[in-house]
Amino acid sequence: MIDSGKNFWADHALIVKLLRRIIYSGVEGREKFLLNGFPDQIEQAVEFEANCASIKAIIFTTASF
Repeated sequence: MIDSGKNFWADHALIVKLLRRIIYSGVEGREKFLLNGFPDQIEQAVEFEANCASIKAIIFTTASF
């Protein structure tokens, strides 16, 4: 995908498949997780909940520097 110039991050299904492999890898301690920056679009959230896991919370932070 990268070599062909396609935007890897735009493929919601592919990202969810990769996350699913990591989350359900059977490695102890990976049954709970925190994702930073994903999902950032409603389509990603829908894909994630349909094919990986339910989203329990979304935390939005704001900071002034």
